[in-house]
Amino acid sequence: VAHELAHQWFGNLVTMEWWKELWLNEGFATFIGNQAVHVLFPEWGIWTQFVNDYVARAQDLDGLQSSHPIEVEVYSSAEINEIFDAISYAKGASVIRMVANFLGEKNFQQGLHIYLDRHKYGNAVTEDLWRALSEASELDVSAFMDKWTKRVGYPLLQISSVEGSSTKFNVKQSRFLSSGAVVDSDNWWNSVGFISSKSPETAHYVDVKDAEQTIELPSEITDGAEWIKANALQYGFFRTGYDDALLQKLVGAIRSNALSPIDRLTIQNDAFALSSAGKQSTAQALQIASAFANETDYTVWNGLITNLGLVSSVWAEEASYPRFQAFVRSLLRPVAQRLGWDAIPGESDRDALLRSLVISQLGLYKDEEIIAEGKKRFAEHLSGAKQISVDQRFAVYRMVVLSGGEAEWETVKNIFETADMNEEKLRALRALGFTPNADLKIKTLEYTINHVRSQDVAFGVEAVASSSAEGRKLAWKFFQDNFATFQSKFGEGQFLLARIVGYVTGGFSSDSVADQIEDFFTSHPTPAADRTIKQSLESVRSSASWLQRDRQAVSAFLLGFDS
Repeated sequence: VAHELAHQWFGNLVTMEWWKELWLNEGFATFIGNQAVHVLFPEWGIWTQFVNDYVARAQDLDGLQSSHPIEVEVYSSAEINEIFDAISYAKGASVIRMVANFLGEKNFQQGLHIYLDRHKYGNAVTEDLWRALSEASELDVSAFMDKWTKRVGYPLLQISSVEGSSTKFNVKQSRFLSSGAVVDSDNWWNSVGFISSKSPETAHYVDVKDAEQTIELPSEITDGAEWIKANALQYGFFRTGYDDALLQKLVGAIRSNALSPIDRLTIQNDAFALSSAGKQSTAQALQIASAFANETDYTVWNGLITNLGLVSSVWAEEASYPRFQAFVRSLLRPVAQRLGWDAIPGESDRDALLRSLVISQLGLYKDEEIIAEGKKRFAEHLSGAKQISVDQRFAVYRMVVLSGGEAEWETVKNIFETADMNEEKLRALRALGFTPNADLKIKTLEYTINHVRSQDVAFGVEAVASSSAEGRKLAWKFFQDNFATFQSKFGEGQFLLARIVGYVTGGFSSDSVADQIEDFFTSHPTPAADRTIKQSLESVRSSASWLQRDRQAVSAFLLGFDS
């Protein structure tokens, strides 16, 4: 709601001049919408959610060579729908948050006032915004921001201590790619905030502009510090890597909850991203994950679970996978035991969200105790004895289908067919795809394409594709076999076709499957999904390299783990 209200100013009062400036509408509405929610409901921790929902999502997409700049040229109508993506919305909002922090709240607000007043009832381009912000702040905003909007990608800053000094650190800057590829790239202007155990609330900012430079922090921040962290509160749109000594100290800070939720979230997020890119070991990322035993924040758990889910997807066919499932269960069980199944009087909304998240994930990772309780509650729900809370229904429906057979699948399908509310229909539809039976997975896909509203088809397809390694293969084959139906149903100009293509192609971790995907779309041109196809191919090949590179290290870590 806040996002759409923000469009009254960013979109309606001042409108982008052309599709190239789409981010001026969508990036600003995303940022301002979150800012409004933060002011109205500070207890929601909206900026932690913003970093997880927008910054992390944008970095995932922008870590691909097939990404695109925020300001992207549009040459055909088919390209328009494809730029309504995480770059225009999420990266756009993220760099606005970055420049707002760089300028300070007062200068940023004054600059926005100049921009809106000068261009009201008219059109604007990106340079108009920089000009207004520069007038207000007396800083060269174009110099700071141009590379962030005109160039694809973002940097990785690798930080290491300088031997013999407690205040000096070496910083290397390079473009981050999830494939681990090394490409020539100009440097970005990074404003890097450092905090430490001696100064955990107030960041000291240093400009990093060169490929490699030595920085010096004040001794009152570093001397005797138990830990030091860069990019405080993730204002900068970059990833951070640390030498082993610095990283291990941060792991200790995670265990003791000495860091803010945003900083705890981003340490693990960067660790898993660097692992997938071959910049550090996945076993090290899993070791960092194990430090979250005392974590209580919903959004931090959400981010960690997302990253563990990526490992789960890539390692799903490995002999070590059951041990990985046991590892995840061991992380989540203490949270489930603390929160239980039922609401606790006076608990926060975020604890309620965390309860549903953990129950859902324990069901997905086949925790026997959780599944038994879920089945019991499902039977009570069907009999009318006790209704399942709305926020737990998908989790329960899914674990019932996942642990059951055709009878359970038919029961949940009946919920879809008889539900009045579309939200309840979607819960049931998404659960159906998680059946362990291959024939029922295919039946789910057939039912989805033939009996589900067009705007909801993607949910059914995604459920099957994300359910398991087998589900991925079946969904991809079904899409190929029914390509003409998907094209005629969604048409060349609809964004849903690109979304479905992403679901059925993006989860693999095999070079041979990447070749199959490439061959198929070469012979079956799909202009509306061209960018999505390129991104999927890159992602699949990166995942294949990740698995090949870290297979043995992950297996060794899991063998040493006591479930």
